Amino acid sequence: MSFLGQSALGVDATDGTLKAVKLVRRGRRVRLVGSWRVPYHRQADLLSGTLEALRMFSSTVRPDGLTSVVVSAPDHQHFSSTYLVPNMERARLSEMVRYEVLSQLGVPAEEALVRFHARKGVSEQQVHAVAFDRLKIDDFQESLRAQHFPFDEIHPPGFALASFVEHEHPLGRDRILLGVGETASELVLLREDGVWTRHLPFGLRAESSSARLAERLASEIGAAVAYQLPDDTPFRPADLVLTEEGALSAALTTELGRAMALPITRFGELPHIATAKHLNRGGATEPQTLAMGKAIGLALTGLGLARLPCPLVQGNPRRTAARMLPMAGISLGVASLGLFGLTLLATQRAEALNAALAHDLPGEMQSLYRRSQQTRAELGALQARADDLLTLAERRPAVLGMRAALARLAEVVATRGSDTMHVNSAYLAVGDATHPARLTLTIDTDPARDETLGDLLSEAFRGVFTDVTVSGPEQAPSPKLSRWVMEITLP
Repeated sequence: MSFLGQSALGVDATDGTLKAVKLVRRGRRVRLVGSWRVPYHRQADLLSGTLEALRMFSSTVRPDGLTSVVVSAPDHQHFSSTYLVPNMERARLSEMVRYEVLSQLGVPAEEALVRFHARKGVSEQQVHAVAFDRLKIDDFQESLRAQHFPFDEIHPPGFALASFVEHEHPLGRDRILLGVGETASELVLLREDGVWTRHLPFGLRAESSSARLAERLASEIGAAVAYQLPDDTPFRPADLVLTEEGALSAALTTELGRAMALPITRFGELPHIATAKHLNRGGATEPQTLAMGKAIGLALTGLGLARLPCPLVQGNPRRTAARMLPMAGISLGVASLGLFGLTLLATQRAEALNAALAHDLPGEMQSLYRRSQQTRAELGALQARADDLLTLAERRPAVLGMRAALARLAEVVATRGSDTMHVNSAYLAVGDATHPARLTLTIDTDPARDETLGDLLSEAFRGVFTDVTVSGPEQAPSPKLSRWVMEITLP
């Protein structure tokens, strides 16, 4: 369906306000064409308010069968962790992750719904796992179906928020993501080696003072860092990304910056998503739409652009089949035209053969048929070989860029004399159609020249690569060595 375009609705109703966005994708371009907002935080029963807001949204918007609908899961008391495991087949990996999660939770297998997203490396892979209360997810799913709310996936809102930020504002460094709603908040801790999410059961309505709310949020963030992150690597966030209703409060933004001693990042625009000229706004202003981080992440998931796709529940298969009908109709039309043309051609060829050949030459006809079959087989083999070469060629620019970077680093090493300097690790993210390849180099050095090494590295790479970030020095795991990290965007 790529040439016809894709559309997706992301619907989040986990923090006192239903927020929804609609994205349309045509090729590499993604456009925001609609946003909706339905507050329900003033209702006494938040669960009933959530379902009523979903019912109102569905009856107003009426999502068609061609639009993918991804809904955020009720994530109270969910579990989240990241594991680094060897590469293995999917079935074995699933068993291992389930065992690790259930061991940490200490609950029966039938009570937990365990899902994960794996990012493969050269020899190991990061596995981002989540576990939700199975009964709550089942009840939520049945409530959606009871009121005929169309959906394709139920998705963890924390992973959706991380996917949104990674799509629109990737940084490649430690950072904190915080979506503060009216009645609840979503916390995501991002590191190079993992993703951790946590639900906070309070939001803007919990405190009348922005300063007290900021202190409470800062305390919860500190507890999450201490409890969820492993102790072997320090967590040094570069910023705190603030979304949802909390991002609309200047007072909370100021107090959070003071409480966390970090720069606060809010979205005043969407760098990689275009906004339609005639945007369908269902009660949402432009600032409110830009703050819908979880809903936009859910819609990106529906378009297949999420960095952390991890569906908890798959929806109605008939909706998926319905989205295939336009393609099936076009394919049937093309096949019909092709069949008609082939039939006409075969008739003409048969008449020509009947006129040119005698009726006693069946052996020659069989020989011609065998030769045509052999030619088709050879063409298939050549096509497969061409596909392999094309795949290799598409990877060549990133690999050549990595070689150029290592060659430039070798020149720096040569100037160090007898001082220790070696590359501890080199990680290449090849990239995709919308994001360039990135190379991350971890370098361990003798600290004797720490004062000049950062400038030396920056100067050595500046003339070859346009985007180079050098950070350090830090204490390396090996005694008496310093650690530097370089992040290089490859051409």
